[in-house]
Amino acid sequence: MKSLKVGFLTVIISMAAITSAFAVPDIALVMENKKVSLKEGKEVLNDVKAARPGDVLLYTIKVSNKGDSSAIEVEPIGNIPSNTIYVPENKKSEHKMQFSIDNGATFQDLPKITVTEKGKTVTKNAPAEMYNRVKWIIKKVDPKQTYNLTYKVKVK
Repeated sequence: MKSLKVGFLTVIISMAAITSAFAVPDIALVMENKKVSLKEGKEVLNDVKAARPGDVLLYTIKVSNKGDSSAIEVEPIGNIPSNTIYVPENKKSEHKMQFSIDNGATFQDLPKITVTEKGKTVTKNAPAEMYNRVKWIIKKVDPKQTYNLTYKVKVK
């Protein structure tokens, strides 16, 4: 298992049996962010010059395999900045997504918290406002294959 930290991102790669001594995966990560605005009811993406409270930002993590063999279990992790809130989306990701509320120490499909209600301790799903990392689990990235992973945050 190999872990690579690239600025805002962390990617974890587990390499399966490599078919030849010279065929290796070469995962490249590129991240960009855009400001989302609505124009005539449609989303428009603009470069981020400055972000203000209420602005929605779209982060895109481009995961590419520039190598000659498949990369197995690639797990890119995107940060959710402390001055933002994760915005859940209705569309379903092609890859399994998990979230962290403890700065990446653990990830779950729906992180849980323990709270006291009416004198009883109960476990509930953590609100999206508590999320601080998002991770995708990509089973396999074939040679020359690229995935664009996206998530939105709202500036507090």
